[in-house]
Amino acid sequence: MLILIVNCGPAEDYIAECLTSIRAQSIQEWQAFVTVDPAGDSTLQRALAARGGDPRIHIHDNSEWQGPMVNTMQAIRRSRAEAED
Repeated sequence: MLILIVNCGPAEDYIAECLTSIRAQSIQEWQAFVTVDPAGDSTLQRALAARGGDPRIHIHDNSEWQGPMVNTMQAIRRSRAEAED
């Protein structure tokens, strides 16, 4: 299984394109773990809309800014990725 980690701060102009691109890939066995840090914009709302009900996209909304490294480590834990993922 391919595990994708996507970290977002202020990305309202790009997150929909990012998730649409992920969903359009020919590989079907994947999961995306998207973490949104609060940025005072509509990144979270646009990510939720772009998910389009796809259960392979997991969106986590941070209540406070964590930054890319913390978000990456937490997303890996949430994914329960194994060595071969």
